[in-house]
Amino acid sequence: MVHAGDVADACVRAVERCAPGPFNLAAEPPVHREDIARALRAWPVHVPAPVLGLLADASWRTRLQPIDRGWLDMMFSVPLVDTRRARTLLDWSPR
Repeated sequence: MVHAGDVADACVRAVERCAPGPFNLAAEPPVHREDIARALRAWPVHVPAPVLGLLADASWRTRLQPIDRGWLDMMFSVPLVDTRRARTLLDWSPR
């Protein structure tokens, strides 16, 4: 996740420097499940992805929760990105 203000700052820096090409923007360090559990005062529990997918699909189909399996699949496919180019060429760093 990255704050909208940090994205805006990177865009302004790219325009001011006439920096060509794409930039990966992300906050660091990455958020881990332990961080989320700590913030929610919960215990992280490992559930294999295929099992979690089946549970998500079944609970969505029975209207126990509003999020279909596609959202879960998207979450598992989000890559970690290298922000060195933005940090170097734009002298950018997130808050």
